Amino acid sequence: MARTIERAGFRADTAKDGENGWDALRNAAYDLVITDNEMPGLTGLKLIERIRSVSIEPPCILISGNPTEVDSILIERVGPCAFLAKPFLPAVLIETVYGLLLHGDIIEP
Repeated sequence: MARTIERAGFRADTAKDGENGWDALRNAAYDLVITDNEMPGLTGLKLIERIRSVSIEPPCILISGNPTEVDSILIERVGPCAFLAKPFLPAVLIETVYGLLLHGDIIEP
């Protein structure tokens, strides 16, 4: 995904898990967070909840291969957030990124 984002002209930083992502977010400003829900230790949903609990407000894209575990009520609680179910085409990811960054469009599950 990082290469797809970079090919679209954006800079992408990566983290190996939710805790590393959290550390990165505490130490730098980001325009957008893309996270998989299924990560060791700190799930993507919990990461977004933690981000929101300290009033960090970048839009987020939550990705999951098991969309039934992530329902619209949970996503509503951590907004602004878009949701992508795996598998998805790279073009869908880029469209979602542009939608959030340029227009603030939220994609509902």
